[in-house]
Amino acid sequence: MEKTPISNIKVEKRYNPGKWAQGTMKAGLIGSTLALGAMAKEGYSYTEKLDRTEESAKDTNERVERIDDAEMIAEELPSPVFEKVLAARTIEAGELRRDQVLFVDSLGRQITEPFNLTESVGLSPEEMTWRFEGAGPKGIPGAWIKEQEAYIGKQLDIPTSDINMLHVYQDLSSTRAEHMNSKVELVYDNATTPLETDPQGRDALSIIRLETNFTQLTPRVEEEFTPYLIGLAAEESRFDANKTSKAGAVGLLQTMPRTFEGYIKEHNLPHLDPRNLLDQLPVGVQHIETSYTKLAEDLDLELAYITKVYFDGNTASMEKYFLVPLMINSYNAGQRRMTEVVRWFLENYPEPESTAELVGQTEPLSGYDVFFAMIHQCAKEKGVEAYGPEASTYVSKVMGWTQAFSDYEKKQQEVQMASN
Repeated sequence: MEKTPISNIKVEKRYNPGKWAQGTMKAGLIGSTLALGAMAKEGYSYTEKLDRTEESAKDTNERVERIDDAEMIAEELPSPVFEKVLAARTIEAGELRRDQVLFVDSLGRQITEPFNLTESVGLSPEEMTWRFEGAGPKGIPGAWIKEQEAYIGKQLDIPTSDINMLHVYQDLSSTRAEHMNSKVELVYDNATTPLETDPQGRDALSIIRLETNFTQLTPRVEEEFTPYLIGLAAEESRFDANKTSKAGAVGLLQTMPRTFEGYIKEHNLPHLDPRNLLDQLPVGVQHIETSYTKLAEDLDLELAYITKVYFDGNTASMEKYFLVPLMINSYNAGQRRMTEVVRWFLENYPEPESTAELVGQTEPLSGYDVFFAMIHQCAKEKGVEAYGPEASTYVSKVMGWTQAFSDYEKKQQEVQMASN
């Protein structure tokens, strides 16, 4: 088979976003009754600002001002970095075919179009699957990967160490998936297969959409977070109810046995089946609610500060772009560790201006980019123990799955409408 020349890879030009509309976003804390903005300009460290803010709150018998207006609407803030990361993860989950790979940079941003391996390496999909599953000499030719990375690196003027390759072979290597070409086809099939454990014969996707009941989240946070439960289940278990992780987590939501035991004891229940989604879902919901409550309590001052400094006092924007991703990441990395990550970030990057060059931008970050830059940089600098690349890419994967499911369902509906 004739191989495609390396130079045929479609490489995206190095993005230079320049300036974008900041809306009402401003550096500093205009209008704060606790004068946080003034302290920011005076150059106090983050911890000094919080100490003085807390002391001020005590002196005036006030809590740190938190805007809790239920009518407040989140502003549509630009997130140019995260949008490229989300695009790559959505392609990986929903569009990347069995015989393709996608190259991304160290941040996870898409830097090439999906590239056909069959044409380049001269292997059939079956041979590629076999080679990817293996190790050492059975792996895909290392020389080929190095050639691609060298070419892409030269085109974009970035080191080859900052280039990573995404593929779908592990997910599509089973006999059951041999006729499926993308991850989402397989996982959506899992999600829509009737569950033996449900008396009504419903599938997991229907149960999550109909039976999820948050009682401890604010209506706004619940509305923003709930859609990501689908992506969370897809990332955690690929909607395989029988999956058990190396750490012992089980079921669709990969709940740890100790979490189940705590729930059973707290609610005085005789027994729960961790592989039964109807039993597991309320346990997972309570775990998420507990994480939310602890984050809100432990990071009360920090979240107030982030709201004022990074989101111009708009609590709805902070919840959508920062708190909800923080909750998602806590499901994987743990609430305590994520609390440390936030504090590390503010200690090192207390002002929006300090983030301008953090992820190759020329402006202070906004929208999802604030959270994304925080987790990426913390993992890169090893700022918090045991918080690494796996944890820092979790949120983008969950969001990618959520978007891929939505796109897949829309396409299915279009096909169905066209056939009627």
